[in-house]
Amino acid sequence: MLYLLGLLGVSKLSGLTLKASFDDILHFPLFIQSPIGKKLARSSKRWHPPQSSFLKFNIDGAASGRDGLAGIGGVLINELGEVLMSFSRAVGESYSITAELLAI
Repeated sequence: MLYLLGLLGVSKLSGLTLKASFDDILHFPLFIQSPIGKKLARSSKRWHPPQSSFLKFNIDGAASGRDGLAGIGGVLINELGEVLMSFSRAVGESYSITAELLAI
């Protein structure tokens, strides 16, 4: 299934260039992304690389508001934390659940 998703994603890549290391993105402070004066709770969950000889394909979709502008994205990473493939795409106006499903 991962192989199939990877092939589907490659054919629709939008030429996204990753300008930061995965480690930079992983450790970027969450509070910088929050609205002024509003603090976000930090999660105790952390990303872990896949086992040796495996790949991890993290994907997500999100929408602004109930039926707002939506986008999808994903990243394929090896056991060393190296980005092998990434994608992002605006998908127009959509519900959050629809954006999540489109990301798959």
